[in-house]
Amino acid sequence: MGNESDEPVVERLQESIWHPNQKLEDLKKGRARLTMSLSSTLEIQSWVLSWGPKVKVIAPASLAESIAARARELVKPYA
Repeated sequence: MGNESDEPVVERLQESIWHPNQKLEDLKKGRARLTMSLSSTLEIQSWVLSWGPKVKVIAPASLAESIAARARELVKPYA
């Protein structure tokens, strides 16, 4: 998950079970990596976008590209 100062995000992730097969790995500097296996990434896209810049999709590349494309579309009305 995201940037160095994400302790509140990590705490929120630790409080809940987001998916039955999730794995939450603590990283350095108050960060964490959330891993889960999904049959489709469609169900997770809105959830990832709701975290804004506090998270970063690492894999699969198709999900990361989809999130980046949606983010570009979101800022267009404000540019």
